[in-house]
Amino acid sequence: MSRWGLLHSGATLLYSGARIGDVWPLVPAWSPLIATPEGPLYEKTPTDQRIEADFRLIAQQVLAQPESDDPVEIEARTDRALRTTIGLNAVSQ
Repeated sequence: MSRWGLLHSGATLLYSGARIGDVWPLVPAWSPLIATPEGPLYEKTPTDQRIEADFRLIAQQVLAQPESDDPVEIEARTDRALRTTIGLNAVSQ
């Protein structure tokens, strides 16, 4: 367990998701999801499917490495995965 009370993988996935949310507006392939849909959606759009697939690829890369409690290391791993998956150089702000 990590110091946050979650399994390392759960804490790492939460962080990776937050990091993806931070860079979301910078990714052209994800930008259509920023707009609010005009009505209910009954199935996933291609953009929804793309972000889910990209998240899975990023998560697999980050979790493939040894566990770490160091947030700086997890951020660096997530940024490397963002770079290799979507070509985004997500520099920590």
